[in-house]
Amino acid sequence: SSSSSSSSSSSSSSSSSSSSSSSSSSSSSSSSSGGGGCQSSAAVQGNAALVLGHFAAEPCWYEQLRALDAVGVLVSVAYSHGRGSAVARNAAIALARMARDGAMMQRLRELHGVEVIYQYVKP
Repeated sequence: SSSSSSSSSSSSSSSSSSSSSSSSSSSSSSSSSGGGGCQSSAAVQGNAALVLGHFAAEPCWYEQLRALDAVGVLVSVAYSHGRGSAVARNAAIALARMARDGAMMQRLRELHGVEVIYQYVKP
């Protein structure tokens, strides 16, 4: 029984490695560059900003958001996608919510991220 499970395991790992190599080559050709020099699609980055914005609506998550430097990531992503993009808009909304926390507001000022908020969020 051990040999049959190892043969099925090896066949599934070889098929998964071939599918992962084909998906990685296709994703690199259709992806746009984002924050930190990583490549991922604009849709993924926009959705991530949206999720971070939902976390930022709850003060109980502030400590974790500070530890992850979510402000730095969102400012980088917003500037890399440029004014007028949905990704930058989602980042601005998340940043506006994070600005309620004093430490994250200070980080936002350091990175000149307040400008990102003013582009999209009415005072």
